[in-house]
Amino acid sequence: MWAPSIVFGPLLLAAKSYLFGGLLSAIGLAGLILLVPRWHRFSRRWLVLVPAGLVVHDPVVLADTLMVRSDQLGGMRLAPVDTEAADLTGPASGYALEVQSLETVTTVFAFTPQDPGGKAIHMTGFLISPSRPGEALAAAANRGIPLL
Repeated sequence: MWAPSIVFGPLLLAAKSYLFGGLLSAIGLAGLILLVPRWHRFSRRWLVLVPAGLVVHDPVVLADTLMVRSDQLGGMRLAPVDTEAADLTGPASGYALEVQSLETVTTVFAFTPQDPGGKAIHMTGFLISPSRPGEALAAAANRGIPLL
């Protein structure tokens, strides 16, 4: 209902149908105000391979950026079905990658109304879901991260 109101609201206003055009434009504007911040949070989900290691920036799932040093990285692979790694994929779809670390890494899940202080977990492996998992694995191999 939101997308058509963005298109047809101004068109109806231009056609001098002020009642329906104003109503649809108001619905479109309200949807824009409510949805754009949520979409922006999704656009800020990053997996970055840096010379010092791996960075997962995900304000949807994590309270703070997860940084894993190169000497902590055990390897990466496509996640098997029966993995016990912590799930950091959130609402992302697609193939998940499993990142294994050689030592325990701590992260904090994002704050929710049910858990306002967040939830800290200690993990030796976690799942992420980049939009291009093959490219992420290739980049990891180029950086010297072992593929499992």
